[in-house]
Amino acid sequence: MQTILNYFTRHRIKLSVLAAIVCVIVLALGARRAGQFTVPMYQGEYAYAAESEVAPPVRAFYDAGLQAYLAEDYTPAKEHLSKAYSALSSKSGQIDPSEDLIASDIQFLLALTHERTKQKFMAIEAYKQALRHNPDHMAAKYNLERLLLERGGSSGAGAGPGDTSAPGGKAGKDGKKGI
Repeated sequence: MQTILNYFTRHRIKLSVLAAIVCVIVLALGARRAGQFTVPMYQGEYAYAAESEVAPPVRAFYDAGLQAYLAEDYTPAKEHLSKAYSALSSKSGQIDPSEDLIASDIQFLLALTHERTKQKFMAIEAYKQALRHNPDHMAAKYNLERLLLERGGSSGAGAGPGDTSAPGGKAGKDGKKGI
């Protein structure tokens, strides 16, 4: 124990300088991340944040897609959401099960975007993909059933919220369940 104390006593200046260098490096990396990812995300510049190399781009691409969707700018929304979904895939092409909820949200928003651009088949496929990632996504279930009923098809899932054959499930002109 005394040997260790003697070592630190003799080399305290060198160790202090080393500790200061490590602190400066950590601060520099934090400042880089803040400048390239955190600040742009806070300011709503999601596309810029997504292109940075300092953080995973999934959230930034998703937020950029959401902002484009809300602005009714559907082509960039599809592009950003597709990039977000691609960023989730590992080298093997599989999505980590811990990422299923965000993958489901991405596919759901992509399906809504496809619906807005009258691409019903693509919307159906995106809703199915959302349900593969999160079988409990109620909005995706409802919208999938609604689109399948509009097409005259059946999902094979039984009576759902939009199923007009279910007791109390009578739909109005707009396909919504009347209560």
